[in-house]
Amino acid sequence: MKQGGRIAAIITALVLYSGTANEGEHAKIRMQRHAAKEEAQGLEEIVQEPSPFRGIPVFPGATPQDYKELRELYQRLIFEKGADLSYANELFSSEKLRLDARIPKLLKRNFMSKADKGELSWSEVYKRNRIDVLEKKAKKFFEQYREHLEAAAEKYGVDARVITGILGEETGFGHRQFRGDYSWPATFMTIYARSGSKRWKEFALRELASLIKYARIKGIPADKLYDEKSSYAGAYGMGQFIPSSLLETFVGKSGRIEDADPWDVVDNIYAVANYLANNTRRVKDENGKFHSGRWKPGEGWDVGARKGNYWAVRAYNNSHTYARIVFHIASSIPENKAGKPDR
Repeated sequence: MKQGGRIAAIITALVLYSGTANEGEHAKIRMQRHAAKEEAQGLEEIVQEPSPFRGIPVFPGATPQDYKELRELYQRLIFEKGADLSYANELFSSEKLRLDARIPKLLKRNFMSKADKGELSWSEVYKRNRIDVLEKKAKKFFEQYREHLEAAAEKYGVDARVITGILGEETGFGHRQFRGDYSWPATFMTIYARSGSKRWKEFALRELASLIKYARIKGIPADKLYDEKSSYAGAYGMGQFIPSSLLETFVGKSGRIEDADPWDVVDNIYAVANYLANNTRRVKDENGKFHSGRWKPGEGWDVGARKGNYWAVRAYNNSHTYARIVFHIASSIPENKAGKPDR
């Protein structure tokens, strides 16, 4: 960021934050503001920000606490995450900004977590998830995209059937019903403002910062970003990648994030394979033990014993029920030349 832009960021964020600060914080703010002014006086040229912050708009259903949380989120994006100031200004000034009252309830009623806790039986999971339908679709999908599935599996050393299982479980192979209908940036704003959970707030901060980076790479204007739809937790595209995972592993067939399309089938095949092989997650199990989330070629999987590449699928979605569904779908597909995993 240019020097003038950095000063503008300091002053803008301090003004935003001052509405919620206590007296001690006010004193700190005054000192920082004074230092910023002194620094500005020594500059030969002040760079004018192209998109000055116009303030968070008034929107239906918002409470004073919502505005406080959004101001805090904006400030943390700038100071802690180094988010692009101009883009953040446009995003938080947009008249499309809304918080979604559905999201906090869904975070607490997560289907997978209920099944993991034993509140749902496997037969209930099987019926509710329509796994029999997914198995039939998986076989057709595998045959239709066999060339790409096996090429991606060979390139990354993973199993093509597991790629298929993940794409089936995530969105029913791109079915519109399972893509989500939540405004993408607003999901993270809502989670930050209304989840009531420190863990979820940190998740929302990290992912919104990643989303801003991703949107700038892809050339998506801030105002248009609100029109992009995701899951209630901000997962996007056919493979339901969160923004940090899009930045880390969604390179598609071309190997370039700039060219990869989260809604393109072939790009998703390669992206899922890349994620399984190269993600950097350490997966925490139910007993607090950590496991590597990377796929290990030739190691196979054992869902019952929770061994082998079981943990690579848990890295994609840290749920035993999720892994069980994915491997169940994968096991319904005839073995392929990309590998013969143990079951």
